[in-house]
Amino acid sequence: MTTFLPHFLPQPPIMVIGAGPWAGAYLLRMRLAAPRAICFGRFARGEPLPLAAGDYLYIGSAQGRARHAPLLRRINRHLLRCAPGTAQRLYPVWQAFLTEQKLRLPAPPKRLHWHIDYLLDQPVCDVTQVLLMPSSHPIEHRLTEVLEAVPGVRPVAPGLGASDHPGHTHLLHWQGTRDGWDRLLADLPSLASSAGAT
Repeated sequence: MTTFLPHFLPQPPIMVIGAGPWAGAYLLRMRLAAPRAICFGRFARGEPLPLAAGDYLYIGSAQGRARHAPLLRRINRHLLRCAPGTAQRLYPVWQAFLTEQKLRLPAPPKRLHWHIDYLLDQPVCDVTQVLLMPSSHPIEHRLTEVLEAVPGVRPVAPGLGASDHPGHTHLLHWQGTRDGWDRLLADLPSLASSAGAT
């Protein structure tokens, strides 16, 4: 496991778990600073879904052709906001990480597309941590099922962010303690391995 840790942040904001080409799964940790009722596109027929203030986790994947670094491109998109010239506060840290990887990615205009976009574009939502899990085959669904069973994790709404994973959601509400999160980070390599990461 490798970590990119700027001196001014209390925990690793970007973690790489495993090795391999830049394709695979990822986990975003987000902080919602205030409660919001959010419409996630056409999910639930466009009805707003109430979200309490607190921390949330999102599990996603970007397979594609590894030589095009789909995993890094997906995170780059997630950290941008729709308003021109705006981005998550973590974006400069992400850019520094890309520089360490000898990569430069464009910041094209962003439109709301995936369910998670509707949360990430909220001004009160900040991505606080990015966990990258390179893998040669899909582990997103199994990883979600493993995380759903972790103490302190509560599924938000079945089907949200997971239209191809019936009965599950890839958006989870983290209600655990700081120690619980530290334990989860310590266990994540084995959890990813049990999910099938290479």
